[in-house]
Amino acid sequence: MKLLIKNGRVIDPSSHTDETLDILIDKKKIIDIKPKINSKDAHIIDASRLVVTPGFTTISANCLRVVSKAPALTIPLLL
Repeated sequence: MKLLIKNGRVIDPSSHTDETLDILIDKKKIIDIKPKINSKDAHIIDASRLVVTPGFTTISANCLRVVSKAPALTIPLLL
């Protein structure tokens, strides 16, 4: 099953990324990251006004929410 996270603010310090992007995941792997992705066979999560970032746990997401005042969404990729 494919998962498409749309319109999330993607922050990745390792690649100096901080922008609104879509993320397409298939079989637990990220297969595409870019501004606009269309996929007819993916489950879509609207991440508008949310921060999407790799490697944070729920505790870190809660800390990030306090610092940035942005809602946080944690999606474990153990699909």
